Order: sequence, then structure tokens, then C-alpha cells
Amino acid sequence: MNVPADVASTVTMLPQLPSETATIKVNLKRKLQYKSSALSLNVRPHKVVQEADWLMRDSSLYKDEDKTINPQWANQYDKEIEQQNMDDPCSG
Repeated sequence: MNVPADVASTVTMLPQLPSETATIKVNLKRKLQYKSSALSLNVRPHKVVQEADWLMRDSSLYKDEDKTINPQWANQYDKEIEQQNMDDPCSG
């Protein structure tokens, strides 16, 4: 039995580019000398850069500090993903 579903909104919300879908594992420790992590999770670097950019523009806490994101750092991840996609014909 098939159930009708409107998937148009879901499809438009899904990330389309490999640079937006790739994740990296992040391990957070309470102190560097500890061997185990206090928290381990996967993050999308693309989203981290987007949120940091938003904080710099819209949060009074960050605007008052007059800090910016280094554009070379922000673009480096996208370049690495593009290179991986060129090296791996099966991806994307």
C-alpha cells in the first residue's frame, strides 16, 4: 500500500552539494592531557562557517569585538571537497 506524500519541501531542504553534506568527527576534551573525550560528534564544516558568519554579522556579542572570519580558512574546506570529488569518480 502506497501512502501519498508531498516530498517537494523535503527535497528542497536537503543539501545538494558534497561540500554541504560532508562531515568531520569532532572530539571535545575537558583538558588536552585527558585521553578520552567528554563529547564526540559529527559536524558539517560548511554549517559551522555559516553559523560563525551569522554570529559575526548579527550577534551584538561578536559585532562589538570587530572580528571577522578569514576567507582563506572558510574556502579551504570547499576546495578540499572539490579536489576529492575530482579524484574519486564514484562520488557525488
